[in-house]
Formats: sequence, C-alpha cells, structure tokens
Amino acid sequence: MESNGFNPDVSVIYPDRIRRRPPGTTSKGLGAHTDSGALERWLLPAYQRVFANVFNGNLAQYDPWHAAHRTEVEEYTVDNTTKCSVFRTFQGWTALSDMLPG
Repeated sequence: MESNGFNPDVSVIYPDRIRRRPPGTTSKGLGAHTDSGALERWLLPAYQRVFANVFNGNLAQYDPWHAAHRTEVEEYTVDNTTKCSVFRTFQGWTALSDMLPG
C-alpha cells in the first residue's frame, strides 16, 4: 500500500552502527553532537513538513513513523553536508566493548 510516495511494504532499513574498541582504548566515545543531516532539517521544505509539529512546538503531535514527506527530500541540493539516503528510524550504536561512565 503506497501513501504519498511512501511504501511501507518495501524494506528500506539497514543496521546503523556497531562499535568495538580494542582493549586499552582510552576514548569514551562521542560526546554530545549534532549528527549529519541536521542542516537539511532546517533548510529543506520537505523536511520542514516532516518536522512541522516539532518546529511549531507540538511535540506530542509529532509522529516519527509518518514518512510521507520524507520521500520528497532532496538532500543533495545542500552543499558541504554528509548525506544519508536511507530512512533511519531510531539511530543508535551497539557497543560491543565496555564504556566508561560519563
């Protein structure tokens, strides 16, 4: 069933990240940061529609699974940013090594 250019019957997912650090690594990992794609969320009209409820302060109304406008996004029109053409639902890391607190 296709709705507004989005077809939920087509699998467009992938494993996001896996991290393994060898023994003796002192890095605590990434600190707080804005991931790639953040600039496009503000600039592109299609993303403005995707995140309209967030931008308008209606966070309870935001549905991250409502993906109709995501297919309209043309990220490659924004220069000098990292791109990802895959719909990443909830991005996360799977750590296969110990992490220090903090």
